[in-house]
Amino acid sequence: MRAATFAKQTGRAVSFSLAGFRQAFAAGRDLTDVDNVMIAGAACELHPRALLKAVETEGVKGALREATDRAGDLGVEGVPAVVVDGEVFWGDDRLEDAVEAAARS
Repeated sequence: MRAATFAKQTGRAVSFSLAGFRQAFAAGRDLTDVDNVMIAGAACELHPRALLKAVETEGVKGALREATDRAGDLGVEGVPAVVVDGEVFWGDDRLEDAVEAAARS
């Protein structure tokens, strides 16, 4: 999540998220393995050394804490989470519900 926070700070949130999802869901790789996160970072042009250094900074750690607090305030209890018209859908089993809600709105 710190790597994703750094990606957001550099304007690469969407590309990093897609690359991470490809690693996890298409390639079956574990994102708790740093090497797999580095592959996702490289796919969206985040230099591995810069990424490794950034995730240890207080700026990134603080930004993640703030984002986590905001998500909790919205009612997010897990990931993935999608908000549609103020309603939070979280967990893989609720994604189809989120799509249906978005189609209705």
